[in-house]
Amino acid sequence: MHVVIPFILFKALDLKDKGNAALAIGDYEQAIQYYTEAIALDPNNHVLFSNRSAAFAKQGKYQNALEDAEKTVSIKPDWPKVCQPIHFYSL
Repeated sequence: MHVVIPFILFKALDLKDKGNAALAIGDYEQAIQYYTEAIALDPNNHVLFSNRSAAFAKQGKYQNALEDAEKTVSIKPDWPKVCQPIHFYSL
């Protein structure tokens, strides 16, 4: 069985991977850019918002991080990675 991924989603996944790589080396601004581009292509992907939230938090941009964490929960309420950060950012 072959899974067909539309090109736009494939591009979003590629951008997510690039964002993850940038985040891993501490290039938070570049990571945010990649995640933002991916979100434009796949705005219902909760992982993209969660990852961008982490990048914002690493930059100390806690309001942006909170907004993305809240968006993550609105898309996927049971996403476990975001529960702790939302509590932290809202303190």
